[in-house]
Amino acid sequence: VRNFIADDLFASIGGDLAAEQRAEVERAQARAVAALDRWHAALQARTAHAIADFAIGADAFAAMLRWDEMVTAPLDTLLAVGEGDLQRNLAALHDISRQISPGATVADVIAQIAADHPTAETLIPETRAMLDDLRRFVVDRAIVTVPSEEPCRVEETPPFLRWATAMMDSPGPLETTANEAFYYITPVEPAWSAEEQEEWLRMCNRSMLRNISVHEAYPGHYVHSLHNRQAPTIVSRVFGAYSFWEAWAHYAEEMMLDAGLAAGDPRARVVQLLDALLRDVRFVCAIRMHTMGMTVAEATARFEQEAFLEPLPARMEARRGTFDPGYLCYTLGKLQLRKLRRDVERERGADFTLRAFHDEVLSFGAPPLALVRAAMVREDDGELLG
Repeated sequence: VRNFIADDLFASIGGDLAAEQRAEVERAQARAVAALDRWHAALQARTAHAIADFAIGADAFAAMLRWDEMVTAPLDTLLAVGEGDLQRNLAALHDISRQISPGATVADVIAQIAADHPTAETLIPETRAMLDDLRRFVVDRAIVTVPSEEPCRVEETPPFLRWATAMMDSPGPLETTANEAFYYITPVEPAWSAEEQEEWLRMCNRSMLRNISVHEAYPGHYVHSLHNRQAPTIVSRVFGAYSFWEAWAHYAEEMMLDAGLAAGDPRARVVQLLDALLRDVRFVCAIRMHTMGMTVAEATARFEQEAFLEPLPARMEARRGTFDPGYLCYTLGKLQLRKLRRDVERERGADFTLRAFHDEVLSFGAPPLALVRAAMVREDDGELLG
């Protein structure tokens, strides 16, 4: 926030300001920067009293899941489910890697996939074209209703937000005027070395970029936000569960490939499985770090070994888990949504269609999935994750 106010404020305002207006904004800018600097200094002063133990403990972790996500399963049961999903995805990744390149390691296959990437100049235009293709696929294959003809705009990530590869910025749930949604892609920075630029573009390879775009835009967060704005009550539009928001987008990655996206290209499945493994390791490490004494170093090792991350991003993922114990919600929600789909499909039989199911799920907004189950499943077995 400080960087935005100090460095990017005037660029974001755009247009010419009269001298008096500019002076007024500059005075407010100076006050805001000074206040943020004082706040930062106060936080720094308190670090001497900080404790190294970040774990919230089993009781608080279980309470978080119970009150935020309406999940009451015992933690050891959840951990077993997460470890099982991790092992299934790991086995599938090894199998498909052998199909792509017999005798090669998973790391070798990942490197081959990473080599197929846009250039710095074509990154944004290629992403725009990719979103057009994804939207067309969603509509033509009757995946889910897209409630607006207005496409989301693909733009470079603003400088103050460039800690992320990509992100979706949709209008708020009660917005009635500004309907533009922005899908931000972080570009190559001109100041980077040639090696750093190549590393970034390899991470933004075409297979990965498509999977990210499914998650963020079509039919992921952007399409979900369109449905959310049509939810029946203010409460259902404004309040949502972490596990629902990320469940839909994460579920969409696998669902779209199962529906025929990428025409069976095995590279697309490799990338989807890599993202699934990342979320599986988050699931496992969140529980183990906060309730079982796992260290950051031990979590880092699991991200390296089972999510195939390089040391730096592996450490960043492990550290995120220290302050975001809820980041298990990607896999937690996805497993619930898959179970819900199986149960609804079983009950409705020949009357089941993918678009009708997805439209109904999204019509509720983003509540804990236990509430969606109660509304959609007639004979519930009581199992959220079975």
